[in-house]
Amino acid sequence: SPGVLELCIATLREIGQEPIVVHGELPGFVGNRLQAALVCEAVSLVARGVVSPEDLDKCMTAGLGRRWAFMGPFQTMALNSLEGFKDYVYKYGPAYTALATSLRLADEWPDEAVDLIDSYLRHAATENPAFLDRLSRDTVLARLTDFLARNVSSVAG
Repeated sequence: SPGVLELCIATLREIGQEPIVVHGELPGFVGNRLQAALVCEAVSLVARGVVSPEDLDKCMTAGLGRRWAFMGPFQTMALNSLEGFKDYVYKYGPAYTALATSLRLADEWPDEAVDLIDSYLRHAATENPAFLDRLSRDTVLARLTDFLARNVSSVAG
């Protein structure tokens, strides 16, 4: 019921979560579905030799990930065009639609690509033990959440 939903949302916000309301049933959670699209394309790019696992991770952490830490794709699009979201869609929508047809999200993940990515991750963890440490990740996420709450709330909405 709406009252229960409102209570759940309020409770989650009180403990520092940012709940969303899902209006339909699909396999997986919204975040998992978005992550699946990105991860499948990432593995495909590595499998085809387009980019190394390390450079793929850099693309996310030094590029998209920084922006997406405090704004979603629609806000990003709106800010990337002087006239806003609709102008962005008018200018770049056809290019994204064409690009989407070339995305290989349903490709199998070849063992060679999986091995290459695993090797990169193991090497990175050898160089930096915090690289694959869950506690380190959770600490950084908590600090980022705190930083964003204190510093970019006017941008993030």
